[in-house]
Order: sequence, then structure tokens, then C-alpha cells
Amino acid sequence: MEEIRTLKNNLFAACKRQYTEKECSLVAKACEIGEKYLEDIKIEGLNLSTVKHNLKVATIVVDEINLDVNSTVSSVLAGCDLSPESIEAEKVISENFSPSVAGFIRSLNKIVALDFVNVQSNAEKFRNILVNISEDLRVVIIKLVDRLISMRELDEFTPEWQNKLSVESMFLYAPLAHRMGLYNIYTELSNRSFQNINTGEYDAIKQQLDDILIKNKDFLPDFISPIEKKLKELGVEYQIKQRIKSPFSIWKKLDKQHIGIEDIYDIYAIRVIFDTSIEKEKFLCWQIYAYVTDIYPQMFSRTRDWISKPRSNGYESLHTTVQYSNGVWVEVQIRSKRMDKVAEYGPASHWSYKDGTHASVLENWLAEIRDIVANDKLALGDILESMKPDSITNDQIYVFTPDKKIKNFNRGATLLDFAYDIHSDVGNKCVGGIINETINVDKSYKLKNGDTVFVRTLKTQRPSIEWLKISTSAKAKYNIRKTLNEERNNLIDLGKDTLKRKLKNWKYDFNDKINDIVQYFGYKYGADLYYDIATEKLNTLKIKEFLDNKAVISSQKQEQTLVKTKEKTGTRCLVNKEDGKRIQYMTSNCCEVKFGDKVFGFISSTAEIKIHSINCPNAGYLMSRFPYRILNVEWRE
Repeated sequence: MEEIRTLKNNLFAACKRQYTEKECSLVAKACEIGEKYLEDIKIEGLNLSTVKHNLKVATIVVDEINLDVNSTVSSVLAGCDLSPESIEAEKVISENFSPSVAGFIRSLNKIVALDFVNVQSNAEKFRNILVNISEDLRVVIIKLVDRLISMRELDEFTPEWQNKLSVESMFLYAPLAHRMGLYNIYTELSNRSFQNINTGEYDAIKQQLDDILIKNKDFLPDFISPIEKKLKELGVEYQIKQRIKSPFSIWKKLDKQHIGIEDIYDIYAIRVIFDTSIEKEKFLCWQIYAYVTDIYPQMFSRTRDWISKPRSNGYESLHTTVQYSNGVWVEVQIRSKRMDKVAEYGPASHWSYKDGTHASVLENWLAEIRDIVANDKLALGDILESMKPDSITNDQIYVFTPDKKIKNFNRGATLLDFAYDIHSDVGNKCVGGIINETINVDKSYKLKNGDTVFVRTLKTQRPSIEWLKISTSAKAKYNIRKTLNEERNNLIDLGKDTLKRKLKNWKYDFNDKINDIVQYFGYKYGADLYYDIATEKLNTLKIKEFLDNKAVISSQKQEQTLVKTKEKTGTRCLVNKEDGKRIQYMTSNCCEVKFGDKVFGFISSTAEIKIHSINCPNAGYLMSRFPYRILNVEWRE
């Protein structure tokens, strides 16, 4: 009785942390009823009280997995006979609790009655049976906890039952816990089962593991010390847990990868757990990552980012593997308190009932998880992401400079954005980069979370207009445009000086001729003319040819003016096709226009209308560059 009293007190203490006063009274009532109707019922294969077993299950259900009060009540009353012959028990439970409680108990009793034969070869079938006979997936979670308690007390069972429970746990319950995101239950069930089923291999690996631990005895406190110093400087609430890889995890890796134990780099692991708001989680993960990898050299290939995209079972954490001075590799897992709770005990564990939101979120999760359990292609991690607050998005990535300064960008940012974020001169001279000390990339490389980025530069490198398509950040685009404009202005000055020098050599006055040159070659601004001269798009010999023939052209102009005047008063004229009105015009100097030719009008910078033949050598240039200055005209008698 003393043990039962202690177990009840533990359960009530957990309930007070989680439930309302009314809900706590329901659990107390369930304990009272359970002691009455389960007093003489023993667990099969184990000469122990069902009451004690159920109290242990219920405590984990409420305190670690954080399920609702109906789940806890059902855990306490699992095993109660609700068959038609037991009218009294069913009546008492129906009168005191929600109708779902009786349904949960019936489903739990059905699972206990199942005979799982040849579990190893029929695991998939049994998993679906177990899920489908459960009225609610909370029943499956309760059953997983029930199995966990049994495996912890495995030595109390008969040898036959020890083997049965271990095989079922290894091939049925542990994989199911993994799929549902109950990682802590999965790990413990797997390891305990492995120890009982494969005792020889377990002992061999355990011996190798012990030898390694003796060889590297007591180095972890020294390894952790400088990390703690940095965390204290950061000013966050934290805790650091140590972990030695379990024999089952080692065996699974050896079997899968065909390697020796000396090739496993995560035998030692520490877990850095910090407390912060969900909005700051990712940034702090990457900031702590920067501190750790600044202290110890890292193995880039073993960096794992499960905070941007959680594992399929909902696991969120940032992992890196670093080397201590004694040559030993240590895996460092970085996560928030919320992430750790989810990783240990499942998605329900970090929600609170008392704020009124837990029930609806949990119901949504349970509805989705049924499909996940039945379909391995679906990912719990995606569902968990969709359940986060709307303000939390994955549009930020975090990368590092070679000296471990953290930089964050919008997803899709490129190495060029990173270069300009360092300094505008670095961006302007960027020719590519090196990622994680090994991978050569070009400017357009899209940054990934956790990348350590080194920018390669070249003194002669200059931005081009194409860089605007590569960059994504406002800072990069601004600096590219600024530099391009500065270079354009320099070229304009160069082109102007070149033209002045050429005109002086040709004995022409710059101020007298510049407007004629700009108008003749179809430029709106002199700056465009100077730029094309500097970039050799316009050959200065064409300008000389135009100026040398100026006298002839002036004569032609006079004749054309007379023609125009005659046409104004005569029977031949040009009209604007759009309104049919007669226009005053001048024929251009670059092509010969005759009455009846197919022509178009061009509004010059002095607002004169010049007529060009559609076969004019400058027609294509004028139409493509200045379409807004083109007039559709035709001859009229």
C-alpha cells in the first residue's frame, strides 16, 4: 500500500502542473475506481499489481507526453472489464467520466488480447492492425508507454515473456514510436530489446564502448567548460546534457554502413539546450553553433540542419561534430527547450492545456498522424511546421564568415549578396567563393544554412549589369547600381574629353558643333553620345565624315527647305495618319526621300519633324531606341 500511495502522489503532483483543479479531481476519482476494480488483476507473465503498473503509465502520460485528462484517466483504468457481463464497472465509469474514456479502455483491452505471432515478418501488418483497432491514436501512445514500463521491469517477467515483449518492442512498438515522433520511447525500447534479443552482440559492443570510455576518461567536463563560458556571455538560460551513444545505435550504424566502431564520430555527444521564445530559436541555434565551431575545429560534412527542415518524425535540432585537443570527435546537438521536449516525448509535450489551445492543436495532430503511420511517404515534420504560429517562417538562413561571425539572409540569397554584406569593395571585386573550406563556387551560388563562406576577389574585377540578376538583397543591388553609375559617369567624362580632343584636331569648335552631332546621330542627351564614344559603340570617324560634309549637307538642307515650302502651298504634302492633318517637316540628311516613298517621321530634340525612308540605315536604330518619337505619316496629293 505504501508503494501505491507514493505512486499516486507522484501522479497527482504531475497533474497539478498540467491540469485544472476539476481535471485533477477526475484523476483522483479514477485512482479510487481503479483500486477497486483492478485490485485482484495481475499483469500476464508478471506477478505484479495492475494498479501499480497503471499509475506508472499514467504519470508518464501526463508529465512527459502531456496528453489530456481523458488519456490519463484511461491509463489509470486500463484493464477494467467493460464486457457486457460487467455492467457495474461500465456504469461507474460512464457516470463519472467522458464517454471517450470507456472507448479508450476497450481499445486498450483489445490490444492486450491480440496475439502477435511472427512479429518480425508481419510488423507492417500488425502496426496497421494496432492503429486501426484504436478508437483514437491516444490509445496507441498510452500503449507505447505501457510497453515502456514493462520493458523497464523486464527482469520481473518469465523468460518466455521476456522474449515475447522484446521481439514485439523491437519490431512493432519501437518503429511505431519513431514514426510518431516519440523519440525517447523509441530509443529506450530499441536498446532494451536489443540487449535481450542480441545479448552476445550487445555485450561485445558494450565492451568496445567501455574500452573507448576508459581510454578517454573524464575529458567531457574540460570539453564543455569553454562552451559554458560563451553561453554565460550570451546571457541565455541553458543546460548541457552529456550522452554516450547506446549499443543499439552503434550496432545499427555498424550493420548499415559496414564500418568499425573507430569510424563512428558521435560516440560522445553533448546537448546544449537553451530557453527562449519560438521566434528567436533559429537565430540562437546558429549563434551557439558559431561559438562552438570557433572554439573547436569542425567536420563540415557532419553538420546537420534539422531546424530549417525537421526530420520526418518531427525532430528539430542543429548538429555539428567537432574535435577536442585529444583527437576525440564529439557531436554537439543544439536545440531550444521546446525542440528538446518534442524530440524526447513527442509533439504534444510542449503544449499547455491551461492556455486553452492545446486540445484543438492536439486533435489536429492526431488526425494527421494516423495518415503518417499508415503512409511512410508523409512527413510529421511538415505537419509540425504547419502548426507553428503564423509569424514563424523558414525564410531566414544563417551563414558564417571565416572568423565565425554570423550573418542572416533571406532564403535564396547568393554568394554575391554575402560579399556585398561584408563590404561594397569586396562585392565589387567578387569572382566567386569557397564554401566550408572545400567547395569552390561562383557568384550565383545560393547560400545554405550553416555555410562558412570565404569570398574570392580579384583587383581587376568590376560589376556588370548581369550582377543585378544574381543579387537578391537591397544592399547588393544598391551598391551594384551605384558602382555601375560611377563607372558610366567616368566613361561619359572620358568620351567627352575624347570628342573634344578629336574636334580640336579636326579644326572644329566643340561648342558650335556638339548640338548638330547629337541631333544627327539621334541621341536625346549628349551623355549618351559620350558614353557610346568611350565604349566604342560610335566610331569617331563617322562624326568626322558628318562634319566634313557639313557644307554639302547645309546646301541640301536649303534645297529641302524650299521643297518643303513648295509642298506646303502645292498639291503634294505629308499628313499624320492618325489625325489626317498636314505636318511641317524637314527631310533627313542620312537618306534621300522622294515623293511616294514609304517613310516615317521622327521628332528631333528641337521638336522638328524629320522624315526618314523606311530603308534608311538609321531606321532600325531610331525605331527600337526611340519608339515614342516615331510618327506614322503618308504622302497626300
